[in-house]
Amino acid sequence: MSKPKANANDGRIARVKDDTTELGAPLLAPNARRSIASFLLIVAKLQDKEVLKDDSLVRAKLAAKLVQQTGSFYCAATLLVLLAIEANDKRFFIDFGKCLSGEIKDSTLFDKRDRDLAEIVLFSPQMSAKDAVRELMRRGHCGMSEENFRMWKMRLLKAKRRLDAVMANDKKFFTEWMAT
Repeated sequence: MSKPKANANDGRIARVKDDTTELGAPLLAPNARRSIASFLLIVAKLQDKEVLKDDSLVRAKLAAKLVQQTGSFYCAATLLVLLAIEANDKRFFIDFGKCLSGEIKDSTLFDKRDRDLAEIVLFSPQMSAKDAVRELMRRGHCGMSEENFRMWKMRLLKAKRRLDAVMANDKKFFTEWMAT
């Protein structure tokens, strides 16, 4: 199997991974499988965005979630705020304020269904769409068609190539982390 090609977004993905693992531990799931699924979803959210141009809402939601879960601005949110200041990213501050005030009702980056989808795609990639929809229903998620699952799977597998490239660069970290 060929090694995934690195691209300009890999650095941004690595920064998100570093910030999330070092300072944003509250965003991580209690087990490694769920956390890797979360990383995949973050990569998928960022994969079609241009760095510091049209990813303001994603960064604002991430910062707001960190503030809400830790009860403090002194966490990874600080790094995201400083990055926005450096880039003069006014949209980030507008979105961040709306997330914290509740004006943006759903300030989550992804929900349990998204995480369950990512977990199925990551750890059971050969599962048929029919079986995956059945598994999602077993986990309490109704209303997803097989075609909708296929579209999600295609998007997540595209993001997985980028995540694999980042993980390959930091293999020791992920090997030790998965063992815990």
